[in-house]
Amino acid sequence: NCAFAKNATERTAYETKIYLLNNDEATSKCEQPKFEFEKLQAKIREQELTIARLEAKCLAVPTEATSCLPFGKSNEIQRIRIPGTESFQVLCAAKIAGEGWTVILNKRQHTGSFYRTWNEYRNGFGDLQDDFFIGLQRLHLMTKFQPHELYVEIKDFWNTTSYASYSNFSIGNETEAYKLLTLGTFTGGKDYFKTQLHMKFSTLNRDNDNDVRNCATIFQFGWWYNTCRVGRDSNIFTNFVQLLIRPI
Repeated sequence: NCAFAKNATERTAYETKIYLLNNDEATSKCEQPKFEFEKLQAKIREQELTIARLEAKCLAVPTEATSCLPFGKSNEIQRIRIPGTESFQVLCAAKIAGEGWTVILNKRQHTGSFYRTWNEYRNGFGDLQDDFFIGLQRLHLMTKFQPHELYVEIKDFWNTTSYASYSNFSIGNETEAYKLLTLGTFTGGKDYFKTQLHMKFSTLNRDNDNDVRNCATIFQFGWWYNTCRVGRDSNIFTNFVQLLIRPI
């Protein structure tokens, strides 16, 4: 009996051991997917936190406009920034030729306020509420960043207003003397840039025209002159001149 009991006990212990081993293996097999699932959940939570932080960062830094287009019907001074540059103020215009135009030159009367040096024309000058020029460097960066159309409004001494537009206006960099690179298709009454295409910019102290004289000195106005005769015929330096650009 003792031997039988011993054998029975040993058999029971052996069977219990086998059962426990099998049960541990089954438990391990069940717990492994659970562990992987928990790891996946942790990764998802981490990604959600990252997305939330990025969204908060985006909301904290407002998107900056690169032209007057986002300001719609605004005729006020706004702030824009071209990638790679500091932001700067511009005058928007929506009354003359539709929404989204940026005024790059405003000349209200025939004065010497535009008789300026190369550096002044490069950096821009004047008052956005009065006579001003946006600056050749900014104009270059704007037209390089995205294509622009150009709109010209001129009022002569007899108060007659004329308009012209060009479908693709762009200028080169300072190394190229801010050459007038493209104009696109002209529409309007008079082509004020007819012979200025591919001309470099001239000022009182930087003569880049094709005339023996410095046309910028004669007309007291910086411009993409070809010859001084063309400058006189273009009628661009009369009573009122406004140049506007808008992204295409």
